[in-house]
Amino acid sequence: PRGARVRRVSAVSSLYFLRRCLWKRKESKGIGNRFPCQREACEKDFPCASGTTNTMIGGRGPLGPFPSESSSSSSFLAILTHARPTPEDFSSLASTRDGFGSALLLLHFVKAGRFRYSLPKLDLSEFSLGAQKLRLLLSLLASNDVLSDPLETLKCGPHVCRGDRLPVLTRLLRTAGYRCGGRPAVFLKSLDLSKCELGDSEGGSLLHSLPPSLEVLNLQDNFLRSGAMETLSSALHAGSLSALLRLDVSRNPLGPPGVVALARGLGAVPGVLPLQRLELRATR
Repeated sequence: PRGARVRRVSAVSSLYFLRRCLWKRKESKGIGNRFPCQREACEKDFPCASGTTNTMIGGRGPLGPFPSESSSSSSFLAILTHARPTPEDFSSLASTRDGFGSALLLLHFVKAGRFRYSLPKLDLSEFSLGAQKLRLLLSLLASNDVLSDPLETLKCGPHVCRGDRLPVLTRLLRTAGYRCGGRPAVFLKSLDLSKCELGDSEGGSLLHSLPPSLEVLNLQDNFLRSGAMETLSSALHAGSLSALLRLDVSRNPLGPPGVVALARGLGAVPGVLPLQRLELRATR
């Protein structure tokens, strides 16, 4: 069926893209030149990796037939095992249209138990896709049978903090700090929302959803005012951020009302807040 062919070609295209990305990283470190036989094999088996695009959907391209589905899977797994994509590699793949399929295939192999992978941090500051893809990515990452260790650090960007992507992000945050009868897939300790162009509306939604496991919260360089600080103050007063060690709200137009609201929340924390550092630069 045409749908099956399109899915297979999409998977193969993702394999091409991942292989190009990983070879680019290796060459930048001088690794590719040390393994000429592997480079030649890469260009022979996967012509797109050498700069030629294979665009046919029917099963053959100008350079010959596409690899079979099984050989594509085996080759993809071989690449993963050899290259061990870093969290930065994964974040880059997951953030763009060309690389998103490769990121999902990686998670598919992990979920199937064929590849062990740890993703301690995820950087979505350059994420440029829609809410559906963000939901798919985050739901896979939140599955207990995917990552070998919990995701603990998340960095966001303006695109994921607005529009129909915002509810997807807040849904993850609301469930990202609880241990319920086993190892959680996402146990956030650090959340970076700096330079996300947050106003009181978006900021309030995110601050209302913060997980109790959070130790570092970076809100600098946004447009947060007293409304967002009232929401943060309520979370502090309710004891929802009892593990917080560092808070950065610098370079936000908080004004005196915002600073007073934050101070009120900090002073009303139940018990002793382990806060070690508070950044308040340029908040007038």
